[in-house]
Amino acid sequence: MKTEFRPARSNDASAISALIGRFTPDVVVNPDGSGAEEYLEAISESAEAGYISDPGYMFIVACHGPDLAGVIALRDRSHLFHLFVAPEHQRCGIATRLWELARAAALAKGKIAVFTVNSTLSALPVYERFGFLRTGPVTEAHGIRFVPMRLQPASLSFRTPPGNLRELVIESPRVRLVALSEAYTEEIFLNFSAEITLYMMPAPASDISDTRAFVSTALLELDRGDDLHFVICRRGNHEFLGVCGLHGTRRPDEPELGIWLKAQAHGNRYGREAISTLRDWAEQNLEFRRLIYPVDRRNIPSRRIAEALGGTIVEEKKVMSMSGNELDEVIYAIERGSA
Repeated sequence: MKTEFRPARSNDASAISALIGRFTPDVVVNPDGSGAEEYLEAISESAEAGYISDPGYMFIVACHGPDLAGVIALRDRSHLFHLFVAPEHQRCGIATRLWELARAAALAKGKIAVFTVNSTLSALPVYERFGFLRTGPVTEAHGIRFVPMRLQPASLSFRTPPGNLRELVIESPRVRLVALSEAYTEEIFLNFSAEITLYMMPAPASDISDTRAFVSTALLELDRGDDLHFVICRRGNHEFLGVCGLHGTRRPDEPELGIWLKAQAHGNRYGREAISTLRDWAEQNLEFRRLIYPVDRRNIPSRRIAEALGGTIVEEKKVMSMSGNELDEVIYAIERGSA
C-alpha cells in the first residue's frame, strides 16, 4: 500500500495527538508523567488542532491507507517541533521523507540560518543522520528529557555567481554530467534499486512518486546552489548511466562527493571518470579546502575511486542506512590539487 504525504488538516488533530502520545515514555522523566503536565497538555488534541490552524506552524502527515503513519511539524520555519513515525511504520524511509519535504518547503520560502530540535534520547541517531549536531547535554525541564540540537543548512561556496545551474553540462572523453531534471525521473526510479543501495545511506524508492519528490527537492537545492546533482550519460548515445553529486555540508570548505551507477554500467570505470571530472570542475569553480567522500568499507570499487584521486581515510564510523542496514563507513578526504 502506498504512503501518501500531504499537509495536515484540522481533523487530523486527534490522530496526531494519539500518535505522539505513544512516545510519551521516551519523553517524560517520570514513568507516571508527573511533572510533565505542561508537555502532556501541549500534545493534546485541542492543542494540536490549534497548531494546525496557526500560520506559524507547518504540518505534513504520512498516511498509510486510513492510518496515520507519521507526522512532522516546523514552528517558524526553523524549529522541528514534531517528528514522529508509528513503530509499525519505521525503517521504511517515512521519517526521512517527512524531513525532506518539510525542509524543502521551509527553504523554498527563504534562507534559513539554522534548524533546531529538542531530541529524545532514542531519536538522536535519526537526527544525527540528518546532519544535526548536539549543542548541549541531556536536559531535564518541565518533566521531560531531551537533547538540544541544531543543523546549519548545507551550502557551496562559488568563486563567481554560477548563473543558471539547470543548464550546466560537464564533459569528459566518455561521459557527460548533465544537471538533474525531471526528464530522468523514470530512469532513476528504475535503476536505484535495493542492489545499488546495499552500501548506501539512501533507500530505494517504493513508488515513482517518491522519486519525483526527490527530483523536485534536488532542483530547489540546485537553484539555491546548495547541492548539485548530475545525471551521468554516456557520450555519443546519451545512455543513462547513473547519478553523481557535489553536496554542501555544514562546512562550506568540505563539500561531499557522491555517486551511484546502474548495475549494467558497472565495471567500466565510468564512476572514476565521472567523479574525477566533477572534482576538476569543482577546483575551477568552487572555494574549498578538500572534498569528502564517504563509502562503506566493503564497497571496494567505490573506495578505489577515492583512492585514485589521492583520497586518504580521515574518519571511520558505523551508521544505520535508511534501509535499516548497518554501514561500516570510511570517510575519505581528497585534498584540493591532489592526484
